[in-house]
Amino acid sequence: NFKKYMKKTIVVFDAGNSKTDDNKLFDRDFVYPISHTYLPICFLHDKAMEKNITFITPDIFLKNPKQFENDKVFLISLLVNERTQLIIEAGATPLILICLESPFIATRFYLQLNKISSQFKHSFVFGGMRDKLSKKTKYHQTYFPESDKEITVNTPEFKDKKFLSMISSAKSIGSWRKDLMLKFSYNLNVKEIYKERIKAIQYFSQENKVYEFDLFGYNWDKIKQKDNIKLAIAKTYRGIVDNKKDTLKNYKFALCFENSVFEGYVTEKIDQIEKNPFA
Repeated sequence: NFKKYMKKTIVVFDAGNSKTDDNKLFDRDFVYPISHTYLPICFLHDKAMEKNITFITPDIFLKNPKQFENDKVFLISLLVNERTQLIIEAGATPLILICLESPFIATRFYLQLNKISSQFKHSFVFGGMRDKLSKKTKYHQTYFPESDKEITVNTPEFKDKKFLSMISSAKSIGSWRKDLMLKFSYNLNVKEIYKERIKAIQYFSQENKVYEFDLFGYNWDKIKQKDNIKLAIAKTYRGIVDNKKDTLKNYKFALCFENSVFEGYVTEKIDQIEKNPFA
């Protein structure tokens, strides 16, 4: 059979989000509203095509694995999910494991890292995770990817801008159980810092402060907190935004908290500020 001598290289890229199935993960216009962190995957997909490497989403592969049995099929996975083992059992070689989440979001992944990483040839993780990797995988430091999408924002004069803003969702990701398990498994420096956002809101909402401070984001009007915190939020909350950059351009400064302290954990926030300062 001539077909078996014409092997293709297939990469199953699993982002762990069923919304991006049917190869929508590689459509820039589709994924950008979901998460700008998916845009670098689109860039990688385009580069792969130039090398005759075909990217597909997990649903395409799992629907009919036999159609790829004469091809070289590899798996790149952002964390792992219920489909990961199915993809491997269906014949894909687990090649690259990637972590872009904090320990307080992907706690189970962090705690089971040794076992999970043992299946993959390469692991791109944050520096504090290195010693927890399996000896069967090769460590690579995660550098949070940024998209190649051009950002053009017409900004007001600095003197005409409002003083300070913060755009973030109201949620609590920590618990004493998570905190204890992560400190035991990694080190005592692991820290959840969502609560620091609350402290900032309280500080800048005080009547004696001359700072103009506006708070944006989901669920601040539904948050369950003490009355003094609710009052601080009510004073500063301005609702949700359709486009963060269009909002941020109107402020001289912005508060931008990570959700945890962890060795090597740096996300797109610093990189975006360096590339696209609004002030």
